Amino acid sequence: MPNWTPFKVAENGARGSKTRSISTQEGLGDRIRSAAFAELQAVHAFGWARTKFLDVPDWLSSGWDRVIREEKNHLDWLIARMEELEIDPSGREVSARLWNTLERSTSAGEFCYWITEAEEWGRRAAHAIAPQINARDPQTAAIFEKIAKEERFHVALGRRYVKFSGYSRDSDHGNLQI
Repeated sequence: MPNWTPFKVAENGARGSKTRSISTQEGLGDRIRSAAFAELQAVHAFGWARTKFLDVPDWLSSGWDRVIREEKNHLDWLIARMEELEIDPSGREVSARLWNTLERSTSAGEFCYWITEAEEWGRRAAHAIAPQINARDPQTAAIFEKIAKEERFHVALGRRYVKFSGYSRDSDHGNLQI
């Protein structure tokens, strides 16, 4: 199990604390915390995949190295913003359901399928949140927009490998739990 510090993770794959209204400072904190934890899960997941699936092409392996660096940057930006806003990363429970799904992957194709779904979901969420908070917190909005922009490469890399590998969701009976 990865080290999830500084986050408080819900036990046994349960969902995290319910997010509060985005119009409140607490709700903004919930979204930053959730995004930061998703970035931490991605750092661990891509690192795990890098050591588990050794038979992937060099272009994917080097792509994962880039993604790990970018995900670490995203995490650092969000943690720094939380510190500036005095938001405690462990102030509410987050869910490791994404990690729990990814670590069950038995092939690089399956892993890329699930991580790409999660990355695209996160990209869309970040892109949607930015305009909602821009008027009252342009710094956080800019971070979310920058993350959304960089996630496009992550999604494209995963989709490319899913197609290359021939992996099909139709042959898989798992489901993404985020």
